[in-house]
Amino acid sequence: AFSQVSISPQFIFTDDHSPFGSLVFTNETNAIQEIDLNFRFGYPKTDSSGNTIMEYDDPDAEQRYSAAGWITAYPRVFSLEPGEQQTIRLAVRPPSGIPDGRYWARVVTGSKAVPAASGGGSGARLNVRIEQITGFFFSKGNVRSGVVFHGLSAQTSNNMLEIKAPVTRSGNAPFLGNMRIDIYDESGNKVVSEISRSTVYIGALRTFEMDISSLQAGEYTAKVSFIPDRRDIAPEHLSDYSSASMSTTFTVE
Repeated sequence: AFSQVSISPQFIFTDDHSPFGSLVFTNETNAIQEIDLNFRFGYPKTDSSGNTIMEYDDPDAEQRYSAAGWITAYPRVFSLEPGEQQTIRLAVRPPSGIPDGRYWARVVTGSKAVPAASGGGSGARLNVRIEQITGFFFSKGNVRSGVVFHGLSAQTSNNMLEIKAPVTRSGNAPFLGNMRIDIYDESGNKVVSEISRSTVYIGALRTFEMDISSLQAGEYTAKVSFIPDRRDIAPEHLSDYSSASMSTTFTVE
């Protein structure tokens, strides 16, 4: 499905000093769009194979980390004419006495075109409702985060290298950053480097596949690093995030 309404920014960061945010909506269609906003707790996690899935049913995590019930949108339901743009204000009101940390929610925006008036006739009409997700974060007090490794493996098969890194977050905030994989030969020279966007909200099995067909036979070291660097997130929102790395070896026959 194609997006009917564009939304920016992709992430909203608020804190106890500035508990307000905004979203800009633009109707990029030729029809009036009915739009509504809702707030839901959820986070990405991984299954036993490392595939990312969304978790929306974790009562314990919701009780500890959810900001979904604290957010109010002004307005929450509205319409946009074709080509029209509107800014929606968001205010977060957390309960008093919550511990320091970063809380989060997902802003779920639903949009649906208003059917044009018909001059008669009959026929089936398909009116699609599209939902888009925006990340919402609220920081209270001293916020810090990092990644803790619980092992690292590197396996080769058919000119591919598969890396698996079971990790959990440290500190009181989700880790938002990148995972970088550096491959070194026996002389310590870096021969391959790849980077992938990665988050660790609570825990995850981070996997990565890399083409190693260009590598000569020999022993190699794979170094996996989680670094607080994201092009889509301003540096000030990552300043208290620490890097972490771990290495393992593998053989190319």
